[in-house]
Amino acid sequence: MKVTSLLFKGYIFALLLLAVNVASASAPRISLLTVGPGEKTYQLEGHSALRITTDDDDMVVNWGIFDFNTPNFAYRFVKGETDYSIGATPMTWFLAEYARSGRYVKEQPLNLSPAEAEEVVRLVNINLQPENRIYRYNYVRDNCATRPLAIIEKALAVDGAHLAVNVPEESVTIRDEMRRYHTNFPAYQLFIDFALGSGIDQKVTPRERAFAPIYLCEMASDSEIIAADGVARPFTAGIETLLYSEIGTPSESSMPWPPIIIALLTVWTIIISRNNIKHRRESRWFDAILFGSVGFIGLIAAFLVFISEHEATSPNINLLWADPLCLIIPLIIWFKKCKYIVFYFQIINFALLLVWLVGQPFFHQSTNLLFIPLVCCEMIRCATYIYLNKKCLDPTKA
Repeated sequence: MKVTSLLFKGYIFALLLLAVNVASASAPRISLLTVGPGEKTYQLEGHSALRITTDDDDMVVNWGIFDFNTPNFAYRFVKGETDYSIGATPMTWFLAEYARSGRYVKEQPLNLSPAEAEEVVRLVNINLQPENRIYRYNYVRDNCATRPLAIIEKALAVDGAHLAVNVPEESVTIRDEMRRYHTNFPAYQLFIDFALGSGIDQKVTPRERAFAPIYLCEMASDSEIIAADGVARPFTAGIETLLYSEIGTPSESSMPWPPIIIALLTVWTIIISRNNIKHRRESRWFDAILFGSVGFIGLIAAFLVFISEHEATSPNINLLWADPLCLIIPLIIWFKKCKYIVFYFQIINFALLLVWLVGQPFFHQSTNLLFIPLVCCEMIRCATYIYLNKKCLDPTKA
């Protein structure tokens, strides 16, 4: 969804031209532009923009501008405090930008009345004012696709019309929609399934699925504008491909690393645990690495749940198995005096893991199947430690 810094260069120029366009003799022509997926993870859902054409000018307005160089950008993004802005650029610059990156661009002219088209331009010009350009980005509620659609819907209301989405209802969640675009990026989807909680597992309407630009393009083709008198007209006047994709289907890697890594970890855990029980010997180094890693990613989950302002990160049942308290294991497992602490912690941890595993059919949060063997690895190590130190249940035999 990112638009690069080239768009900043045309902002002032475009703002002046759009202001002139409002006063132009003929009504502007409005089109929805959809840019295909790119090779970066934040480009997988595509990008949306509005094309505003008059007799004199041809401009593109979009709401997807952000700057990686903003101070503390990564922290602010994770915390949910990312600011995006609206920008405008000549159509030729816009096409040149995506021609260089090899992404397709499709155009759907909108069947707006002159009054509706003028209202779109008026609303865009208000949004382009310096005091209105910046907005707090929300991945699924307020982004480069939802913003132009909202402006179009407001413009339709100027003469009593409204948008009718004629896409059949499906049993789809926001997570399902995300997975649709992340098929070839399993590691990225694995992180999303870990970091985002049940807030994205609610069923959504076709209109709510339009947070994804590619889906917005599909939805627009099957939608109608219903006028105040009840007369319907197609929302778009067809679709035209202005640029064709030169990168094909983006792919993370030809090797499915997440399943391979987790499979190897599972086999390694079973072998080590079997040898531990056979020789009645602990593998403290293995437990320190495993539970230390779990505790670290648990810190990330805890941050997203308790501190981040992202609405989709809480609640998150993954905190049951990614417990940040697991970080105490690599700190104290080496000391004999701490054996009781580790022993009872592992009992509690095993119980939480069991709740997560058995409770899957009852939780309202879809899980990634790769988490199951990972949780089983934790349970095996908990059970192994409990078995080897079961004398802790009877202090007189310890």
